[in-house]
Amino acid sequence: MSNDLPRSQRSHPSARRVVAGLTLAVVAGCGSDGGDASVIGSVGGTSLDGDLITIGVERAPNTPLNDGAVPVTEIYLGISDAFANFCPDIGRRSGGVSLLLEVHAAALAPGSYAACSGFDCAPPFASAVFYDDDPFGVDATSGTIEILEAGDVVSGTFDLTFGDDHLTGEFSSAIDCTDTRPR
Repeated sequence: MSNDLPRSQRSHPSARRVVAGLTLAVVAGCGSDGGDASVIGSVGGTSLDGDLITIGVERAPNTPLNDGAVPVTEIYLGISDAFANFCPDIGRRSGGVSLLLEVHAAALAPGSYAACSGFDCAPPFASAVFYDDDPFGVDATSGTIEILEAGDVVSGTFDLTFGDDHLTGEFSSAIDCTDTRPR
């Protein structure tokens, strides 16, 4: 990730795609299968169904995977083998279907966060990426993530459009990991 990019480009999830697509080394265990999630719909003919796990990560500003000016709350939804579940470097294993929901806000609070898929996103905003066989994923082009509860547990709903495809669902996840490492 180049520090020559404008901050608005570096804080967008597509700027971190290469990192997210890697299977990362074991640093310290994290992840919970105590979360709850359901997803209705498909992207590119691929659906996310079955026994889903959730992983919640809070990333402080100016950390290795969040060089933006505000914290990012990440909720990963997927099947149990979709992730390398090691905090603070959560990664997605190749071949697993997963959905990454992000809320970029100075303070996460209950409310509605509009999805932004460009580089001109101003906090607070949401973003989402659907992963299947493509390591770069598909960005949500519009929609909302509604946060119902924010704290040690984050819960909410989402209604997202990915081009011509549509996903809705709900989630509840403990924040399993907090990333405060300096850049």
